Amino acid sequence: MRKIVQRIAAQINGLKRDDKGIAAVEFALVLPILVIMLLGTVELGQALTIDRRIIQAASFMNCGSSIRVGVQSNVDLSQINAPSGTDANGNLIADGSLGFNSGVGSDYVLVTVFYKWDFIATLPFVSFGNMSDGSLLIRSQAAFRNEPF
Repeated sequence: MRKIVQRIAAQINGLKRDDKGIAAVEFALVLPILVIMLLGTVELGQALTIDRRIIQAASFMNCGSSIRVGVQSNVDLSQINAPSGTDANGNLIADGSLGFNSGVGSDYVLVTVFYKWDFIATLPFVSFGNMSDGSLLIRSQAAFRNEPF
């Protein structure tokens, strides 16, 4: 009986010293974290690039249900209030709720575009978005004055 216990103890000690395949095990443990970090970096980079309008971003965008455009005008620029783009619950405003009023001659016009960017990769406890569902609301505005005729 003693020899059996010694043999089992020797095999266990042999396994402690055996380091074959340890690199593969370590790589398997670290790989998911690296992939998530890489995808998150790419995703955030795309969102920030589109937000800063560095490139023509039409190929990245889903314009069907994620974009809202509004045009407001008034004789006095201070009377035009920029819309928030979200409703009371923090969701993207309803389609068509911004309105379209291009005004007449000499009116000030504010064109506002909102785009809801849905992240592909998300991390728990980390949110780069500013909407209730974790999406990023990107806003672009341009103000100009109509020709006086």
